[in-house]
Amino acid sequence: MLDRIVTLINASSATTIVEIGPGQGALTIPLAKSGARLVAVEFDRDLIDPLGKKLAKYPNSKVVQQDFLDFVPDESLGGFVLGGNIPYNITSPVIDWCIAQVDRLERVILMVQREMGKRIAGRPGTKDWSPLSIMTQLNFDVKYEFEVKPASFTPPPDVHSVVITMTPRRIAQRWIWPDLTAW
Repeated sequence: MLDRIVTLINASSATTIVEIGPGQGALTIPLAKSGARLVAVEFDRDLIDPLGKKLAKYPNSKVVQQDFLDFVPDESLGGFVLGGNIPYNITSPVIDWCIAQVDRLERVILMVQREMGKRIAGRPGTKDWSPLSIMTQLNFDVKYEFEVKPASFTPPPDVHSVVITMTPRRIAQRWIWPDLTAW
């Protein structure tokens, strides 16, 4: 599963990656080994030092201790790929964050709870089509990549997960909210 995600991210020395919640580094280390410029945003301060030690031999990698939803990417990052196994309770706020950063994102690869992934990738006329589908797909082309069984994790969660890819739409393809303050 990790190899499939690294392949989707297409990590190389020419890539800048922001990872949401690297945890103990299961995905982080393969991304760092690629030579990519990597910023791992971790909320849990107890994980910062151990992860920092693991990344010490990868000079293009750093760990930032911060709530991802408060993270503002430095302009020096330029365009970047966003990836991570996001906490399921913040999926919608992460999607909102992505929409706000759509002009800087090259691609987004997220592991989310299966039901949420189906909603994000939902199509008109299906039970999964929702306001979340609409808002996301106004800004991104969304692809439902593959499912991840609970047994892939230790300990196994009570939910199934999926990996989705979101590719920003070009400006001409996006719907831009009108400024209604002048009315």
